[in-house]
Amino acid sequence: MYHLKHIDYRGDIQIYRAIAVLQVLLFHLGILGFHAGFLGVDIFFVISGYLMTMLYTPSTTPTEFYVRRARRLMPAYFAAIAFTMIAGYYLTLPTDFRQLVTQILFASALLSNIGFWLQNSYFSQAEFNPLLHLWSLGVECQFYLFFPLLIFIARKWRLALSAMGVGSLALCLWAVLISPKLSFFMLPMRVWEFAIGMWAASQQQRPPEQRWLGLIGVAGMLLIPLLHVQGDDSSIIMGHPALAALFVACATGMALLFRLPENLIDSFIGKLLQRIGNVSYSLYLVHWPILVLAHYVPFGGTRTNISGITDIIVCAALIVVATLLLYFFFERAGAWLFSPLRIVFVAFLLASFALVLEHFQLQRFDKGDNQIFAAWTDRATYRCGKMFRLMHPRKTICPIGDGDKGNVFLIGDSKSDSIKQAFALQASRVGLATYFAVDNDPLITPGLDGQWLLKVAHSNGARAVFLHYSIGNLRLPLIEEARRALANSGITLFLVLPTPEYSGNVPHQLYRSRHGGGHFNTENLSEYRREVSKVTIYLHNTPDIKVIDVAPLFCKPQCRVADAMGNVFYFDDEHLTLTGANVLAPAIAAAMNGLASDW
Repeated sequence: MYHLKHIDYRGDIQIYRAIAVLQVLLFHLGILGFHAGFLGVDIFFVISGYLMTMLYTPSTTPTEFYVRRARRLMPAYFAAIAFTMIAGYYLTLPTDFRQLVTQILFASALLSNIGFWLQNSYFSQAEFNPLLHLWSLGVECQFYLFFPLLIFIARKWRLALSAMGVGSLALCLWAVLISPKLSFFMLPMRVWEFAIGMWAASQQQRPPEQRWLGLIGVAGMLLIPLLHVQGDDSSIIMGHPALAALFVACATGMALLFRLPENLIDSFIGKLLQRIGNVSYSLYLVHWPILVLAHYVPFGGTRTNISGITDIIVCAALIVVATLLLYFFFERAGAWLFSPLRIVFVAFLLASFALVLEHFQLQRFDKGDNQIFAAWTDRATYRCGKMFRLMHPRKTICPIGDGDKGNVFLIGDSKSDSIKQAFALQASRVGLATYFAVDNDPLITPGLDGQWLLKVAHSNGARAVFLHYSIGNLRLPLIEEARRALANSGITLFLVLPTPEYSGNVPHQLYRSRHGGGHFNTENLSEYRREVSKVTIYLHNTPDIKVIDVAPLFCKPQCRVADAMGNVFYFDDEHLTLTGANVLAPAIAAAMNGLASDW
């Protein structure tokens, strides 16, 4: 099977492609019951490994292989990016278009998966990601880059393919426990899926009387809606890609190996699915940008869920028309559109044009608007940075500030993440080093409880622990657990009260108020006091916890969301920008000075 010079049309493979792309589409539409539809991409990876093995003959050179792959994929790929860029320029505001430009830069270099790994979880909707789906094309293209070497090794050493698959799977499962994003986006943790397809292609063709076994594989693909998977869960059982992905990949490999009965392939349903499979690549490329742009809300992140019959009809019509246009004018026309030099030029042109459009779009708005737009990027690196968790997978805390007079801990949810840079700066000014929790929800995540806090604080010589949580997460049992754990430990416990929070995106409300969308009614100090009253009453009766009240720095008594120069304090509804976090500096500095003088 390794030595086929070509592969005949396989109607069954087109059916598998249709099953995969339809599940992804239904997941992106938010259809009830398809919460695991993203596993359709795992089907695509297995199919890709199978087809590449069938097509790569011993006489094929790497250059010939790369040219064929580029001719097949790149015309439609770059066309989809270009149309998304043009639509985004006219439909979105600069704060969101800037995010699209970054995605175009990564996509032009075929590195979308790395770009999104640097950003946030695939399942986060906080960012505006109209090109999020291209992460899988990044993985595919990187697989193609290494495929000639992989197939050479697989053909030369009999057990090499099994070793690559098992090694990649082990690495993937390890990464799921440490960093689900890493296992989701990165090629080394996905090679095992391609390897399953490669293995199926290496086997002898099964006789027609065994084709009913292919139905078992298809049944496995169709069971995806029943699988309980949480894509960003650090669990081999519930996480992804893990056991659920292994089940789907094996089912796909089985379907590829045994094929389907001819009467099923030639049936009405079979032919319909083949037609969808034929256009599955174009459908995959266009459906996501259309859904994201059709549901665009300024400063609203990524929204795709349908809302009513009219929405369904409009989106379906747009997706069908765009799919057919892309398929006939770019995907099928790839043979005459493509040349290696032309593709390199188009990639460079797209990246350059995106940067130029970003500049021109900003010129359409005044300084006040641009200050609002700048709030999205006025923020620190997420938690401990990307590489810390990879280099120190067992660590639950990381250093974020230097000092030689002692250590302090900052513990909290995403609210603490937004202030950590300003906090560490004030600590370092009095010679205190700052340590920060790697996990986003310490004292909430199972295993990171009060005993964990005491252990890491003691083992790292902490002299004080500062808690800072959002109003919703700052529950009395959490505070009490931290207090009991640190009682009699000699470690001082501080509670930095939450900063004021809002029901809507602050930059969006500021932008609307500047453009006739009504006055932005900010919170006042008395309203804030009512929101945190249970916590403050508890703290009044708990003198061993030192309180840092930050609200007066924002509310006098009306709360501010920007400084006198127009620099915004929030990048969403509750998280502070670097500018906003600096407002806390006097209160944090006072606490640090007090600690330094006591020691």
